[in-house]
Amino acid sequence: MNLSDLIPALPIQPQPGQRWAVLGPEAEVFRAKFRLAAELTEGAVPSDLDGLLLAGALSARAEATPWLKQMLASMSEGTALVVVEWQGDGPLDLGPDLERRFKRGKLSRLLWEEGWSQIELLVNTPCCYVLRAVKAPLAPPPHAGEFVTVATLDELPKNRMKRVELFGQPLIVANTGREIVAFAQVCPHAGTSLLKGTLKGRHIVCPLHFYMWNVCTGEPVEPADEDILPCYPVRVDAESGLIQVALAP
Repeated sequence: MNLSDLIPALPIQPQPGQRWAVLGPEAEVFRAKFRLAAELTEGAVPSDLDGLLLAGALSARAEATPWLKQMLASMSEGTALVVVEWQGDGPLDLGPDLERRFKRGKLSRLLWEEGWSQIELLVNTPCCYVLRAVKAPLAPPPHAGEFVTVATLDELPKNRMKRVELFGQPLIVANTGREIVAFAQVCPHAGTSLLKGTLKGRHIVCPLHFYMWNVCTGEPVEPADEDILPCYPVRVDAESGLIQVALAP
C-alpha cells in the first residue's frame, strides 16, 4: 500500500495562480491526484514557489535530517510546506522499516527550530500523518505575557497537578516538589490528557505510551527524539500563595 492510497483527500487547497511542487517516491501520483503541477528536481527550491509537498520523501532517505534542513533553508519567506509521511510507530506491515520513518514529533521540533510557524497536524492516522507549516516568524499568542491567577499553593501539594484554563487554553499547573510549573495539558505525541499521567518530580509520564517529558524545560526524556512539551512562565506570591501563569512560552 502507498501513501497516496492512504490519503484520499489532501487537506490543502492551492489558490489559482499558486505554484506548488512535490517531491518523494510517489511524486507523480500526488502531482496528478492533487493538481500540483510545478516540476521540481532535487536541490534548492525556486524562490517563486508558493508551496512544497513532501510525499514520503523523508522516509525514502537514509539521512533525511541534513537534507531537510538544507531544503528548508533554501525556501523563501511565506512558502508553505506540507509533509505526508509514515507514522514513526505505525504498523510494521505497512510502509518502510521503522528506522527509516521520520517521526512526527521530530519533524515538528525541527520545523520550530528552523524558523517555521503555523505548524498544524492536518491528518493523523495509525499509518500516516500530514503536517503543514509556513516559513514565517512565530507570532506571539494573544495575551502573551499577561499573568493570570489560576490556583493557590494549598491546592497543589507535592507531586500534585491541576487542570486550569487560561484564555480558553487548557493547561496543567503542578508542584514538582521543588517548584511550581505550568505545561500543556495534552501529550505532544498522541494528544492524550497528561492529567491522567504520572508526575514524578520534574518528569511527567504519559498514560498512553509512557513517554516522558521534563516539565521544567519541556524537553523529551524518553524517547529523546519527540516534540517539546510546551511550558509556560509561572509566578508565585509567597505571602498569598497565589499561582499566576502567562501564555508566553
